[in-house]
Amino acid sequence: MIKNYQHKYLYLSIFLICLLSRLLFKLISGYNNFELFGDSTRYDMLSDRILEGNFDLDIVAFIVAPLYPYFLVLCKWVAVENWELLAVSSQFLLVSLSSVYIYKTAYLIFKSTEVAIISALIFIIYPMTLWYNFTLTQETLFQSFFIIFCFHFLELLNTHTVKSTILASVFFALAFLTKSHITVLLPILLGILLIRIKFSKTVLFVIVILISTIPHGLVNKKLHGVYSFSSYGSNSLLVAGYSDETYPCLNSGFKFFRTNQQKTCDLDLIFHQPYITEGFGNINALPIYERNRARQKVAFSWIKENPIKFIKLKLNGLIRFILPGLDFRIYKFSTWFLSLIIGMLIYIPAYITLWHAVKRDFWQHVLPISLIITIAIIFLVFYPQQRFRVITLEPMLIIYASFVYWKLLKPKLRFLNIESN
Repeated sequence: MIKNYQHKYLYLSIFLICLLSRLLFKLISGYNNFELFGDSTRYDMLSDRILEGNFDLDIVAFIVAPLYPYFLVLCKWVAVENWELLAVSSQFLLVSLSSVYIYKTAYLIFKSTEVAIISALIFIIYPMTLWYNFTLTQETLFQSFFIIFCFHFLELLNTHTVKSTILASVFFALAFLTKSHITVLLPILLGILLIRIKFSKTVLFVIVILISTIPHGLVNKKLHGVYSFSSYGSNSLLVAGYSDETYPCLNSGFKFFRTNQQKTCDLDLIFHQPYITEGFGNINALPIYERNRARQKVAFSWIKENPIKFIKLKLNGLIRFILPGLDFRIYKFSTWFLSLIIGMLIYIPAYITLWHAVKRDFWQHVLPISLIITIAIIFLVFYPQQRFRVITLEPMLIIYASFVYWKLLKPKLRFLNIESN
């Protein structure tokens, strides 16, 4: 068995390799910190708004989850004109730390140093999140916090200690305050905790998360009359998923000869305040609580009036859930196909490993099952959000896929050892 000091050397090596890979990719790619993701300018604007004393994070579509705008505020306050450098450097350090936690999580699950090393290395070279790491958006912070949460949650299921409970809840809260789509996951986690650990620790887990929501929640209660646990306005996702405006985009077919990246869906119906929704008026100008309720009515009305289109959307969502990689509706064929192949190299061995693991011990492997259910709900109830899957589910799938690759690699290494002797 590997000794603790050897683990520490591996931690440092993994951290430095990951950090170097991000620095090199940033240098080689030549992209700036804004151009790869349209949300970057929004967070820049919101952080400037906060610095001016305006704490309103309402962007018409929803009230933004608070942690990332305030993270940028801190960077701007500390580094002033060099704030981008500080923000990107912080994200690089955090993702490098999360690569260490990929190692730790893999070791916790499989008790194998080899599987843990392969997991960390695959995570480091896996291309789907590289551009997020220097782009000024929520994704890197969320993924890093969520990976660390996964480790402590699995540790909690094994140890049932107060320390693990607090650490798991703190990192879940940090992830939750960065991106709120894991609200879908929370009831599943609470069900697992109620079954597997004491009721008191489940309550403690909930209390820590609830306490973390208080500052931003009270601000929005004062400004908008609603208490927001993270972001607020989930029904905007329903409208974006079920409308005549977005249907052609969401249901566009697969094209073998697409040579250029296509524009994503036009979301003026939820982001543009003067937008008039047919039959409902200018709901984007309503107060946030009324706006959110009206959007639910709009979405349900569309579903009722368009049952065939609704079924087609669900079939499209199911296909997108099953197929890994980028969105075939948007990216050119060569880019999509490459992402599909890379994704299959992760998804197929991961699902094979998970299938056998769950049959042996369901509760030991219940977390990845919960993440799969969460992403399925997002893809099928709302609409396919590829980046949600990448930052939430795929780090865990990388760990399970690595078990297969170690099994394939192990006999060859033994053969080489024999030959060398």
